[in-house]
Amino acid sequence: MSSTAPARLQNLWDDAKAAAMSEPERLVYRSNILGSDKRVTNYGGGGNTSSKIWQKDPLTGRTSKCFG
Repeated sequence: MSSTAPARLQNLWDDAKAAAMSEPERLVYRSNILGSDKRVTNYGGGGNTSSKIWQKDPLTGRTSKCFG
């Protein structure tokens, strides 16, 4: 019986690309990277990730938790 270790996931994160993005854009970028590898998704159509960040509401000016 031969045992081979599973291949590690390639690090697809690009610091330079991410540095030019807003926080919500980085969350989408992260989600897209995670969903691009079929080994870590549960469904053939891609993964399902969610994000929670604090952002200023453009209507009220108050900071509130946003879900994406």
